[in-house]
Amino acid sequence: MPSARVRHPARPALRVLESGNITNIPFHEGLGFRVTGEIRLPDGGPTSWPMWRDPAHADDRSPG
Repeated sequence: MPSARVRHPARPALRVLESGNITNIPFHEGLGFRVTGEIRLPDGGPTSWPMWRDPAHADDRSPG
């Protein structure tokens, strides 16, 4: 389902995400995100990777 949100021109879009699937990281890196850490939950819990994209990234295709 497409996003119905409309981005306000004076308000920049959020530039963070967290991936719970390591195989998705190259896709997000292709959009300008970079991994900033690794979160490992105890007792065999899932691992996730927080990611950041600089606000001035030229390839802004993210939904607002």
